[in-house]
Amino acid sequence: MAFASGKRAYGICDTCGQRYRLHRLQEQWDGFKTCPECFDPKQPQLEAPPVGADPQALLNPRPDRTEPASQVLLTNNPFLTVQGSAEITVFEDNHGRSTGDTVRFRNADAFDGFTSDTINDPDGYSITVTANPTTDVLNYYNNTYTFTALSGTAITGTRAGGVECTVGPEQTLLPLNPFRTGNSGANTVISVTEFKHGRNTGDIVRFRNTETVDGVSTIVLESSDGYTITVVDANEYNFTSTGTAATGDTTGGGDKATAGTAFVPTITGVAGTATVNSTTVEVPDSSSTVSGLAGTTSLGSLTVTGASSFTSYTVTVASGTNSYGTGNKFYIDGSVSPTLSLTEGQIYRFDQSDSTNGTHPLRFSTTANGTHAGGSEYTTGVTTSGTPGSSGAYTQIEVASGAPTLYYYCTNHSGMGGQINT
Repeated sequence: MAFASGKRAYGICDTCGQRYRLHRLQEQWDGFKTCPECFDPKQPQLEAPPVGADPQALLNPRPDRTEPASQVLLTNNPFLTVQGSAEITVFEDNHGRSTGDTVRFRNADAFDGFTSDTINDPDGYSITVTANPTTDVLNYYNNTYTFTALSGTAITGTRAGGVECTVGPEQTLLPLNPFRTGNSGANTVISVTEFKHGRNTGDIVRFRNTETVDGVSTIVLESSDGYTITVVDANEYNFTSTGTAATGDTTGGGDKATAGTAFVPTITGVAGTATVNSTTVEVPDSSSTVSGLAGTTSLGSLTVTGASSFTSYTVTVASGTNSYGTGNKFYIDGSVSPTLSLTEGQIYRFDQSDSTNGTHPLRFSTTANGTHAGGSEYTTGVTTSGTPGSSGAYTQIEVASGAPTLYYYCTNHSGMGGQINT
């Protein structure tokens, strides 16, 4: 089909409706054909800018984490006393603590019959929180709790304590990666960064919640005996570890490492004594030891109190059946060779005082049936006392962090034990 063109071809403007020669009409951006007077160019605002793809993830994100407990600065003069009482009320806004929590105060001034050493006791205090009887979040009970001082009573009843007192966990939270190894090799010297530590050369410090650094394991860093430190300056000290550094001059330790005093009580003045009838020593935890009895001829009784609790299992021996067959078996709390579940960091004592334990020492191995199946004895965190079958005899284990599946067995007889899950 042929189309008209040339000077006799006409068209109608889509906007004004007037007739124009066809060649004068122009097509607009919206498809209309208009005359030169009505032509409307497209405005720039109508052109949408190019849009890239929606971002799906952050570059190098910092993931959320549960912050470890740290020290909190208390309000000025945070302690309130009552005349003649050892109970002290602490003001800490929105503390969120619960009855039975243990807190430690630092930098408290002496006040109203209480010394700073008493308030700043390194073992901390168990607190009592009174339940809030209302729904008011600003209520007095949401911002206070009480504890009973170890010594002293209030003289007048007042509010005091100083302006720099803090409250926090017994252990001091160390900065990120606080450890730095010295030269590579065995018994490496490790430097520790702890800001304003206030420690002295010769103090014994115990570390917890650490991560392996330069080949030195957490078990070494967290030795229950702690380490004797040498102070470098107000923010650093060092100690000689029992570990072996792989390369040397390497930092690490993680973001939750803590440091605290490893208290080791010592009885002195009895060396060479002919007889010690009885004495009592109070210690804060099961890692403490009693020394200074060298040369004592007779020790009537020694009572150690205050040690942290441990789980005790009563061990007896009798005929029974388990996965190894029939014959003599270890009975744990009356059950024949049960599979046990132990928690890392906790202490478990296997009491072998019962006379049936005679000639049946209980030990641990990473191999089922222990040495009878070609395995070796597992000794990490394990202590023994006495002769099985006699009063006071036991085998005890403090389960190490990352401990493998273990098996308890008799060193003298095959097929008596069972499995331990950690």
